[in-house]
Amino acid sequence: MSTIRFEPIALQIAQLVSLDRLLSPEGGQKPGEAAAVPADTQEFFAVYMRAVQAGFRLLGAPQFERLSRLYDRFQEEFVPGGPPKSPVYDSYATQHILGEVPQGVASETPFSVLARLTSGQPKHEPLQRLALALAGSHLDLYRVTRAVGTNAELERIREEGTLSVRLTGPFLQAGDRMLGRVLPFGGAFFIADSPYLLKAPDADWLEYLARAAGESSPNAASSEAPRPASNAKLTPKERARLRQKRAAAARQSPDAGSVRLLKYGRSERYWLDFIMDAYAGERRGIAFLAGIPDRPETLPHHADYDPSNR
Repeated sequence: MSTIRFEPIALQIAQLVSLDRLLSPEGGQKPGEAAAVPADTQEFFAVYMRAVQAGFRLLGAPQFERLSRLYDRFQEEFVPGGPPKSPVYDSYATQHILGEVPQGVASETPFSVLARLTSGQPKHEPLQRLALALAGSHLDLYRVTRAVGTNAELERIREEGTLSVRLTGPFLQAGDRMLGRVLPFGGAFFIADSPYLLKAPDADWLEYLARAAGESSPNAASSEAPRPASNAKLTPKERARLRQKRAAAARQSPDAGSVRLLKYGRSERYWLDFIMDAYAGERRGIAFLAGIPDRPETLPHHADYDPSNR
């Protein structure tokens, strides 16, 4: 009888998969594919495509069987491809499955496993860094202040700060409000998978995130880690337990709650359902989304949609 293995998925796969085979270009990027994007994004795009291809190969490992079935189900239900086929982009469906549906005791994804497998390999360092960025990435809210071709300036809506980003296509305009994924690579920032353009005002989105944070945050008395007296002597196990409680309390901050929601949603299909319900047209293949996720009356394709709501 086989025994259950409680070690991380990355360690299990490392014993089964050859890294050279995993990263083999066979059946991967087509000749000229990277050349089709702007010159200043070609290096990023080539590494990005390698990460995606390796991620899909990892999806075929037995440890990700459930995730592979989920991918097939989402393909049938949401038919990703972008407007007019579906408001769900192929690129978003890919990032969601490879980096936003954690599995196993260590909450791993194909991208986090790829980052682990390539760690400490100098020749794969760019791939490792991008896989790590993809594993930790999430949708976020931005305002476009300037856009010229495949370069744009963004303002963060959730917090202070601006970003200069390079795009794989001229899909943004000044004044756009967007829900998208920004990735660091080689000292610059890039948008690879197509963003969604938002119709609801900044204030509505910030109020939504504040509501979500309030619903998920425990009260201060239960979330605050206990503080020992200054002269208390703790055993190593007690110190470790105290660190874990403090880390758990830190993860309950409103901003951390917003990041978790933007990355994982409230379920594995949360953001996919929102995209389908909120679709409100497109501009050269880039979809507009109307409304706010927790206000179904504002979502044009939801059964509870009320056109009198903005």
